[in-house]
Amino acid sequence: MEKTIKINSTIELIEDGNEAFAQISLNPYFQWAKIIVTDDQPNGNKQRVPKEQFPSIVKTGINAPVKMDYGKITGHDEAKGKPIGVIAQLAEEANRVIALAALWKNERADDIAMLKDMYLKGTPPQVSWELSYAEEKLNEEDGIT
Repeated sequence: MEKTIKINSTIELIEDGNEAFAQISLNPYFQWAKIIVTDDQPNGNKQRVPKEQFPSIVKTGINAPVKMDYGKITGHDEAKGKPIGVIAQLAEEANRVIALAALWKNERADDIAMLKDMYLKGTPPQVSWELSYAEEKLNEEDGIT
């Protein structure tokens, strides 16, 4: 039986004019964002993604949608069916999985402006995402699944 885990992540927006940005794409319709998808530490719900599962996330997460409610950062249900962009690349980095996401400037201009404003003020937006899995294992010592 497939289950779902909900995880919080931080978005770092890549600024126009940044040298690394120029190397990624010259397409003015994308706002590129670096997202920490997960690490190998437990979340507030005592769930974690083990590092040995990272290659599967990297392999299967390309082209997954990035979703956000209109005008605000809310929960999963409110963001359902409201894509703001797509994951273009995933990579394993130390104990984390990092995504490069292309956010759609034309389709969600006001929302991207809000995210950019939050980021520039030093409060990177916290977003959540879902990960489906078939089996969970409980660590009896610390209660982490």
